[in-house]
Amino acid sequence: MIEQLFAVHSTRPPRGPVARFFGVRPLGDDATPWYIGARGELAVGRILDQLPQGWTVLHSLPVGTKESDIDHLVIGPAGVFVINTKHHASKTIWVAGSTVMVGGFKHPYIRNSEHEAKAVGKVLASVGLDHSVIPILAFVDPTQITVKEKPASVAVLHARGLLKFFARRPQTLTADEVTQTVAVLGDPQRWRSSAEAPAGLLDDFHALDREIRTARTIRVAWAGALLASLGGTSIVLAPQLMSSLFSLLIH
Repeated sequence: MIEQLFAVHSTRPPRGPVARFFGVRPLGDDATPWYIGARGELAVGRILDQLPQGWTVLHSLPVGTKESDIDHLVIGPAGVFVINTKHHASKTIWVAGSTVMVGGFKHPYIRNSEHEAKAVGKVLASVGLDHSVIPILAFVDPTQITVKEKPASVAVLHARGLLKFFARRPQTLTADEVTQTVAVLGDPQRWRSSAEAPAGLLDDFHALDREIRTARTIRVAWAGALLASLGGTSIVLAPQLMSSLFSLLIH
């Protein structure tokens, strides 16, 4: 995800002094989805880092063709789980069976999660392991998740609930089975080959993230200064002005 972000972002000219002064966004619209996705995956990664001893987490496993990957693969006493992370901050999520609506728009997240679980299941079956693989659809920072009808095979969770979800699951694998499963799924030869990530990639992401946050802080300051300068003299224009300012801050 981060590699794709920088691949797209590298085509954008750097901001000049004036753009920095006014807090112009460093990212273009084409790079923003990669940035948001990377932030979501890192957030879930930090949560999974808190799993107790006996659990193993693998990240960004390349599967299928093109740039497809499994965001997180979790192996532990409660079994094998694939996590499909979706970062939809301040959005409402509605789920009914195989249908997922985000802010009123339909997404094929259930189908994709099922495909990822099947891909891992095939890898296990190739070495004679018949462990079930449970797909999880984890949303990062949504406003609300409404599940009208639970999907048949996919667990839909707020990312904050992942640790509780795993803690409540019954034990299905022995310690030896966990070790064996980790050895199989952790073998790079089992997955589509991909180029090794450049050194310092995560540091570069954190630097870009700070730059993006700083630019937003500057925009907020400019918006506040503009509102303060207007005072109460532009009551008629205030609603339209406020709407424009909020749109600016959101983006």
